[in-house]
Amino acid sequence: SVYETDDDLELVGGALPFGLKLTESLLEQSPDHPGLLLTACRGFTLYSYAYVAYEAEVQSEVDLDRARALRQRARKLYLRGFRYGLRALERNHPGLERALLTDPAAAAARVGPKQRTRDVPLLYWTAAALGLAISVALDDAALLARLPEVEALIDRAIGRRRRDLCV
Repeated sequence: SVYETDDDLELVGGALPFGLKLTESLLEQSPDHPGLLLTACRGFTLYSYAYVAYEAEVQSEVDLDRARALRQRARKLYLRGFRYGLRALERNHPGLERALLTDPAAAAARVGPKQRTRDVPLLYWTAAALGLAISVALDDAALLARLPEVEALIDRAIGRRRRDLCV
């Protein structure tokens, strides 16, 4: 996208919130649009990583309260992106969201080889959003317990199944 290739990060950072809200507005009209859902997932994840979580790390050197608030905001934005990714995956694979909570590897395996090719960006960005949410909220045990979902989604995105990892 033009956001990802622009070399003026400050300009991109100022424009991204508008673009994200525009995407959400479009999703109000077309709630199951796969391209918009992927854009929202990727957009909230990238924005949170580059502009919120990064600022939290910078602030952790000078203002711990501000850093904590920014990490909480980053967590919320990552989870917002994660929900959009899950919504898109659920659209393509009904029942996937619930199955991820109980048996992540089996749930991710539902995405067959032909669908996997189509869904690689969704699998990746959904996993990234959840993994990054966990990374800024290590004191949240419930969120940390979802780490196997990240592993399963990433493994599926690269075409690996749990049995492929056994020696």
